[in-house]
Amino acid sequence: MTLASWKFLGFFAVVFAAYYLLQRRRMWQNVLLLAASLVFYAIMDLRMLPMLVAMTLMFYGAGLWIGNLKNKGAANAAAWLTRATVVVGLLPLLYFKYYGFFYSEICTMLGRESVALELLLPMGISFFTFRLLSYAIEVNRGTLEPTRDVVAFGIYVMFFPTLMAGPIDRPQQLLPQLAVERRGDYGVLVGGLKRFVWGCFMKVCVADQLFVFVDVIFAQYSEWSGGMVVLAALLYPLQLYADFAGYSHMAIGLSSMLGLKVAENFNRPFFAQNVAEYWRRWHMSLTSWLTDYVFIPLNLSFRNLDRWGTVLACVVNFLLVGFWHGANWTYGLFGFYYALLFVPLILRGRMNKKNKFKWRYGWLLPPAVLLRIIGTYLLIVVGQIIFRSVSVPDAIGFMAQVFNNGKNELPPYMAHSLAAGLLCLAVVVVNDWMEECRGGKIGDGLLRAERPVAVVALVVVLVALVLFLGSSTTQVFIYQKF
Repeated sequence: MTLASWKFLGFFAVVFAAYYLLQRRRMWQNVLLLAASLVFYAIMDLRMLPMLVAMTLMFYGAGLWIGNLKNKGAANAAAWLTRATVVVGLLPLLYFKYYGFFYSEICTMLGRESVALELLLPMGISFFTFRLLSYAIEVNRGTLEPTRDVVAFGIYVMFFPTLMAGPIDRPQQLLPQLAVERRGDYGVLVGGLKRFVWGCFMKVCVADQLFVFVDVIFAQYSEWSGGMVVLAALLYPLQLYADFAGYSHMAIGLSSMLGLKVAENFNRPFFAQNVAEYWRRWHMSLTSWLTDYVFIPLNLSFRNLDRWGTVLACVVNFLLVGFWHGANWTYGLFGFYYALLFVPLILRGRMNKKNKFKWRYGWLLPPAVLLRIIGTYLLIVVGQIIFRSVSVPDAIGFMAQVFNNGKNELPPYMAHSLAAGLLCLAVVVVNDWMEECRGGKIGDGLLRAERPVAVVALVVVLVALVLFLGSSTTQVFIYQKF
C-alpha cells in the first residue's frame, strides 16, 4: 500500500474524516493517528510490527530514565545510558540490513563456503531507527525534555505518511505539535492537497515513466549504444529525484492536511553549483541528521588536524551516507566518491560557502553559474551510476559501454514512456526554475495558485495526468527499500 495507490487513498480518507470529527479533542486525535500508523505498518509489514513497537517503548522508557538521571545531576550515568541505548537501537538495523552481507564477505575472505542468508528487511527501518536515536541523543544533550506522552512519542516514531521513506523528523519539531489542538484550516488543507497531488504527478508521470527506459538500459547496458547509455545515465538522477522528492511532497502534503508540519527534504538540488551545495539541497533530513550527530562531533574530535581533520570526518560521514543506503560495496564507493569531491572544497575553505548571484532579467542564469551547475550535475551523474549499479564491476562496465556500439532503436512502449516522462519532466523543471527565480521558497512555482478557481484547475489537470499515465504497474518508491 504505497502513498500513490487507491488503497492508501481510501485508508487516508477514512482517517482524515475521523480526525476532523475529533477536532478539539487533541488526545483522541493522537490516539487515532497512532492507531492509523500501527494499522498502516501492519498492512505493509505485519511480521515486523512487534519489533517496531518494542523499540518504540524501549526508547520511550530510556528517554525518561536519561532525563531523570540528568535532573539528579548524574550526567555521566546519563551519557553512558544514552550510549547503551544507541547501541541497542542500532542492533536491529545492523542485523537485518548488514549481517548477511558482511557474513558472506568474511567467509569469502577466509575461503569458506557461506550459506546464503535471506533476511527480511523491515520496512522503513533506517528512517525510524534514526528518529529513535535522535530522541535519546537530544534528551541527553539537554536540548529536549523527555515526553511522558507515550501516544505522542509513538506518533513521532511511526507517523504513517513519513514512516516508509521519511523525512527524518527531529523530536523538537514534531512532539510540540502533538501537544496542541489541530483544527481544520482552509489554507493549510489546500496547501497540503496541492503538495500531495504534485508529489503524485512527480512520481507517476515523471519517475515511473522514465523508469521504463532507464531500468531497461541499466539492466541490459551491454546491448545498447553509447548514446542510449549516456541518455539513461543523464536521466537517472532526475528519475530518482522525481521518485524520492515525489514521496516527500506527498508525505509533507498529507501531514499538512492533518495539521502537522514535517521537515522539508528537497530544495531543488540540481541548481547546486558544487557538491557541497547539492548535499545541502538533497535528502536534507538525512544530511542534517548525519551532520549534527556524526560529522560535527568527529570534526571536533579531529580539530588538532586542522583541515585534514575535517577531511577525515567528511570521509567517515560519507561512508556512512553510502552504507546507510544498503549493504553493497557500490554504496560504500558511492559515499567515498562524494567524500573525494569534498576534499578540494574543504582545503580551499569553500565547503560551507553559499554561492550568491544575480539573475539576468529576473529569470536567466549567468553563463558562469550555468556552467558550474552543469559541471556539478555531471559529477552527480557519475555518482548515481555507481549508486544504481548492482556491483562495482557493473558500474565500470556501464561507463565503458559509453564508447561501444549497440542498439539505438527503442521498442514503442519504451519510446512512448520516455516521451511522456520527458514532457512531464519539463513541467517539474519549469516549477523548480520558477521557485528558484522567486527566491527559493518551496511552493512558490506552479503551486503558488491560491484562488479557488486556479487551485481547482491545477488539481484537476495534475490528477488527470496521473490517471492518464498511471497504471496498475506503478513502481514502488525507490527509497522505500532503504
